[in-house]
Amino acid sequence: MIRHATRTLVKAGHPEIFGLLGYTEKPKLNFQSLEVAPAQIKLGDAFAFSFSLQSAHSQPQKVVIDYAIHHMKANGTTRPKVFKFRTLELAADETVELTRKHAVKPITTRKYYAGEHAVEILINGKTFGRAPFTLSLS
Repeated sequence: MIRHATRTLVKAGHPEIFGLLGYTEKPKLNFQSLEVAPAQIKLGDAFAFSFSLQSAHSQPQKVVIDYAIHHMKANGTTRPKVFKFRTLELAADETVELTRKHAVKPITTRKYYAGEHAVEILINGKTFGRAPFTLSLS
């Protein structure tokens, strides 16, 4: 019940909420190589992103990994939409490779605009990497 009640706070990245939910409050991590492929997509296509994450602590760490897609708006600015990725417990000095596929398809609640968008990785609410991709409507 607490996890359900605090999901908006987790997505917003409020630092005090992670300790309450049993996650490492200040994780020590090495983030490497956020890659997006393909870098140019058409509406209706999907792209994949991948990165590696290494624990830089001698104790296990429990983290929440989310990702935000920064969608281009009509006025040329971007606005993030946060999606859940996964929770992860990293052993001391453990390295993991993570990959996710995300479809950019027409939906009734969002209008897409052509231009540069971005994917951002959030770990316990903090930004660890950001990479652009280009969306075309045709």
